[in-house]
Amino acid sequence: MPLERIIYDADSTHSWEEAVNTRRTVMHFAGLKAVCESVAQPLAYYDNNVQGSVVLAETMAAHDVRTLVFSSSATVYGEPYAVPIRAEG
Repeated sequence: MPLERIIYDADSTHSWEEAVNTRRTVMHFAGLKAVCESVAQPLAYYDNNVQGSVVLAETMAAHDVRTLVFSSSATVYGEPYAVPIRAEG
C-alpha cells in the first residue's frame, strides 16, 4: 500500500477523523520544534504539540488505529556527540 501524505490542523478532531478513518498506521510529524519560539509562544506550542497529539491519540483509539510512528527532533537535545544519534543514548 503506498504512503499518502495528508496535511491537517493538528488539533482539529474533524481533520483527524477524516485522516485516520480508513488507515491502520499514522506517521506523526506535526510537532513544532523551534526552541526559542517555544519560549516566546508556549501556549501555541502546548496547543499544537500536546493537545494536538492528545486529539490524534483519542481519534486513533476511536477508529482502532493502533500503530503510531512519532517523529521527534534532535533540535531540542543540542549538538550531538556523534551522528547518527543513537536512540539508546
